[in-house]
This record gives sequence, C-alpha cells and structure tokens, in this order.
Amino acid sequence: MATPIDLPQDRNHYQAYLIRMWRSAPESLWRASAQHTQTGETIMFANLESLFRFLHNQSVEETATD
Repeated sequence: MATPIDLPQDRNHYQAYLIRMWRSAPESLWRASAQHTQTGETIMFANLESLFRFLHNQSVEETATD
C-alpha cells in the first residue's frame, strides 16, 4: 500500500497535469495534451518528445527559482 505524501499546494512547489495521449491510426505518431489541474489551461503537443520537453522544462524552471 502506498504511503500518503503531503503535497505542497503552493504553485511554486507543486504542479499537477492531466496528460492525454492518442493516435488517429495505429501507424500514426502519438499526440498529447497536458491540462494544468489548477488553472485548467491545456497545451497540445504534436508528439511525445514535445510533451516530455515541456514537462522537463517545467521542473527545471521550478528548481532554478527555488
């Protein structure tokens, strides 16, 4: 069983995204969206690499400002 973790609610120390991924056909590239759960803002990605880069940049920027 997982141990509960106290997550900070301050946006400078916590971000949550709802990630959606889909393909229009079995041979097509995966596309994705990331919806920020606190603001509702949704960002669309043409491929998974763009999604991963976005998530990485969010964590790097947050770490750099701490």
